[in-house]
Amino acid sequence: MESAGEVRVLEQSRIFPTMGSAAAPPSLPLTFFDVLWSTSGPFRRLFFYDFPHPAAVFADSVLPKLKSSLSLALARFYPLAGNLRCSVSHDDVSEIGWTEGESLSFALANYDSGFHELSGDHARDVSKLQRLAPRPIWSGAAKPLLAVQVTVFPDQGFTIGVWVHHVACDDSSFTRFIKSWASACRAGEIVEPAAPLFDRTAIPNPLQLRSVNFLPGYENSGTREASTLASNLVTATFALGQEHIRRLKCWVMAKAGERNTTFHCSTLVVTCAHVWFCLLKTLGDAGDETAHFTFTADARDRLRSPVPETYFGNCIVPCFVEVKVSDLVGEDGIFAASEAIGKAIEDLKHGALKGVHGLCERWYHVTQKLPMTLTGSPKFKAYDTDFGWGRPVKVETVLQKTRAMYLQDSRTGDGVEIGLSFEQHQMDAFERHFLSGLKLLPE
Repeated sequence: MESAGEVRVLEQSRIFPTMGSAAAPPSLPLTFFDVLWSTSGPFRRLFFYDFPHPAAVFADSVLPKLKSSLSLALARFYPLAGNLRCSVSHDDVSEIGWTEGESLSFALANYDSGFHELSGDHARDVSKLQRLAPRPIWSGAAKPLLAVQVTVFPDQGFTIGVWVHHVACDDSSFTRFIKSWASACRAGEIVEPAAPLFDRTAIPNPLQLRSVNFLPGYENSGTREASTLASNLVTATFALGQEHIRRLKCWVMAKAGERNTTFHCSTLVVTCAHVWFCLLKTLGDAGDETAHFTFTADARDRLRSPVPETYFGNCIVPCFVEVKVSDLVGEDGIFAASEAIGKAIEDLKHGALKGVHGLCERWYHVTQKLPMTLTGSPKFKAYDTDFGWGRPVKVETVLQKTRAMYLQDSRTGDGVEIGLSFEQHQMDAFERHFLSGLKLLPE
């Protein structure tokens, strides 16, 4: 038995795909997009569910269903049970390998108290949330792609914590996997969504990338977990309701009309603009500097030959936005941010791979400038993930750095949720800027 603070790991087991996946190909080559995102390392997502019953009831009625349905889902999404096999040189091909008999790590843990505290919106220690997500351990060149930890809070609820490496899939594909697992758990079989497509031939390779070793720093990409937890950071969730979003859009579009300019203006655009504005106010970046913001766009319907929505893997492109800090923190800072983000989205109409030949160099340059980064999207409907015990009371993406935000649908269905991590004094300052900015919006 292993202890980590108040979390006690009760059981470590392996989950195997059900029979039927044995006919799957033994490996999948990495595409251009997979290689491109391989240095992003893993992401961790937590799903909190109310379950006011003793741990023994959970073990008898919930745990077996979670395990058997995960096995069913893995039969469809078999690559997640495999490993990333790195090539030995830059000229060889890295791949996702899977053979019959491979499995993924499944941990069962116990947390005596704190379910309602950890599933709130207020500032919570990132280190406590990290303990609810699995921390895979491995040896050798093969790196796992997925791990699961279920943590029981007796008489309160439970969490499903999922660790997945970005080289395996993007958020769209991850969501399809999670909802297939939930569907199998509810119904005893997968009834939604449609089966994934693994055909790699539709994905272009403009830079002829084949090996993750192409990218400098890959070995330090975050696949091997740090030995310490993020004890100095807290995370909090902020909400923008439909009324605030409407007022933000109206204010931005009125400013655009005054300047005789047009650009894509959406919920995502104005939300990110408001958060970027508040972030710079919080961190006090110098006005003579350039601020950077990066986000991703789904390329499935933006390639010359569109890729089906069911394609499983990575099919996203990075987008870069830069604005002078002095423009962002000024009176019309939210408009300046909205215009820059909106025009970056409009540029995608000219092709998702526009400027791709300078992509790696630009990406490296921007990461040195400490950009604000965005992950997630409200379109994935995270709160619709029902395993048979109702909708989650909270969905959390564990952020282990500042200048990062995640965006998702609201649990109430009214607007969006935004998650960020800061040191406590910075979080207090961000909250003041976030709320005061909304109060200044015209009715």
